[in-house]
Amino acid sequence: MRKVFSRLLLLMSSVLMAMQAQAAGVSEVIYFIQENGEDYVSYTTTRTRYSSYNLWLKKQEGDDGTEEKALADFMYIFPKEYRWNTNKKPSHNIITFSGGDYALMKMGNFRDEKQLTLDANGTFQISNWDGKTKNKKGRFGKWNTGGFDKVAMVFVMPQNLEVVSHKANREGQWVQRNNSLAFYADSVNDLVFDLQYRHKSQKSFTNLKQELEGVEVAQTTAGVKLTLGSQVLFASGSSELSAKGVGLIEKLAAAIKQDQNKIVVAGHTDNVQVKGALTAKYPTNWELSSARALSVLHKLVELGVAQERLQARAFADQQPVADNSTVEGRAKNRRIEVLLVE
Repeated sequence: MRKVFSRLLLLMSSVLMAMQAQAAGVSEVIYFIQENGEDYVSYTTTRTRYSSYNLWLKKQEGDDGTEEKALADFMYIFPKEYRWNTNKKPSHNIITFSGGDYALMKMGNFRDEKQLTLDANGTFQISNWDGKTKNKKGRFGKWNTGGFDKVAMVFVMPQNLEVVSHKANREGQWVQRNNSLAFYADSVNDLVFDLQYRHKSQKSFTNLKQELEGVEVAQTTAGVKLTLGSQVLFASGSSELSAKGVGLIEKLAAAIKQDQNKIVVAGHTDNVQVKGALTAKYPTNWELSSARALSVLHKLVELGVAQERLQARAFADQQPVADNSTVEGRAKNRRIEVLLVE
């Protein structure tokens, strides 16, 4: 009788192990990508037929192995009862849930996690696999021991970004709705996705780089920023555009007057205070930076740029981009910035 009972237990154990080995699940991941294209908030939920689930979390730089440090970016964990293990793998921490279902919400940065590249034209590309590294079982990308019955990967884009291309290494369906892009797949494992996206103003960025030689053009989260040196636009201590400055603003106006962007013209100075007779006209750097910004704005209007698109701002010496203790640094800080707002 004991032998029969033992054999029955062994058979049941074997059946259970076989079921566990074949157990699959359903996984949904939603990435809310932030305006800078790098930061994100993600929500992940996985439902499986496992009796328990080990979630492997790759250790990041500065992770001292403590639960508090390792989970600092997590905003939500369900179920809240779990076991924490940091010793089993030097490269990973492990959360063990008592059941086969879990949900997480966390903050992250694609660049810090080595998932993001940025090309010279400002196009972002994120991928969840480097194309080389696999674990000891040959797994890579998004994987589960028994695979997945269904997977949904969703990317929610902010208003200033647009998707350029998308692909996955498994068969599935891409669906775009409003500002979100979703990938649906059945019966998959080792899933790798590649997504390219860019600022909506990238076309303006590329055109302005080609058309405005000698002007610093940068893509920012707010839009395209043009930096014009004050020494090119104005004589020392003056807010009146020089002949060279007028020529530069004419090129700028021709390049942007057909667009619909809002335009912010911002004046900046170094930290050297206005002195002598100039103080009668510009008591401080605030008045000087304001007058220079308005001078550029008025010239743009004169050249056909619609007034309703324009704003002027003054920052005096409050936003330096270089060291004011050097001649070179002060020259960089005396500038006009023109922001084409997305």
